[in-house]
Amino acid sequence: MSWETSNYNHVLKDFSHHLDLRDSRGELLLYSRSHRLRHTKATTLINAGAPIHVVQRYLGHLSPEMTMRYAATLASTAEREFLALAKIGRDGREIGMDRRDMLDLVQLDRRTDRILPNGYCLLPPTRSCDKGNACHGCDHFATDRTFLPDIQRQLAETQFLVATRQARHTERYGEPMSGTNVWMEQRDAEIRSTQLEILALEAQPADSTTVVRGAGGVLGHTGYQDAASASDSKGASRS
Repeated sequence: MSWETSNYNHVLKDFSHHLDLRDSRGELLLYSRSHRLRHTKATTLINAGAPIHVVQRYLGHLSPEMTMRYAATLASTAEREFLALAKIGRDGREIGMDRRDMLDLVQLDRRTDRILPNGYCLLPPTRSCDKGNACHGCDHFATDRTFLPDIQRQLAETQFLVATRQARHTERYGEPMSGTNVWMEQRDAEIRSTQLEILALEAQPADSTTVVRGAGGVLGHTGYQDAASASDSKGASRS
C-alpha cells in the first residue's frame, strides 16, 4: 500500500517529537526536514579533510561538481565568520589590520611564493604577476613596521644605483639622464612609492601591527604631500 506525502510527514513528525532531538539553538530537529543533516554531514567530511571523490561516492553524487557545492558553501561561510570576528593580539588589544588583509595573510602558508623579503604579496592565488620585483607601486603589496629596516635599505640601494647610472651617463654624454628615460621613470616611481611607505611606517608606534598596502595605502597619511613634493623636486632636478 502506498503512502501519501502527508501521512509520511505525519509519522516523521511524531517520531521527531518522540526522540526530542534539538540543535544548538534548542529548536526541535524534524525528520521531515532531514535532508539538512545530509548537508551537515557533507560539510563536516570536507572540513575534516576527506577527499572530494570519497565524499562524492559517500553521497552518491554523479559528478564532483555537485560535491564541490558543499566545499564552496564551507569556504564562503568560513570567510564570512572570519571577517565578522574582532582579531585580538597577545596583549589583549585589537589588531589594527584590515580583516580581509589578515585573511589573505593567514593563508600565505599555502603559497610561500607570495612571502617577500620586505612584505607580502596579496595577489589572489589564481592570478600571476608580470611586474617582476616592482612591488612598491602595487596595491597588492602589503608590509608593516617590522620590515621598515629592509625597505629603508632597499631605498638606499635604489638611490645609489640611480646616482651611479647618472654619473656614468654624464661621463659618457656630458649631461645627466633625462627624467623621461624609461628606466629613470621606473626608478623614480619606485623611489616615490618606497618613500611614502617609509613615511607611513615611521608615523606608527614601534609595536604597531598596522599594515600598509602598497603606494595606494599611504596616500591619505599625514605628510604625504611633503614626501610627494620632495620626490617631484628630485625628479625635476635630474631632468
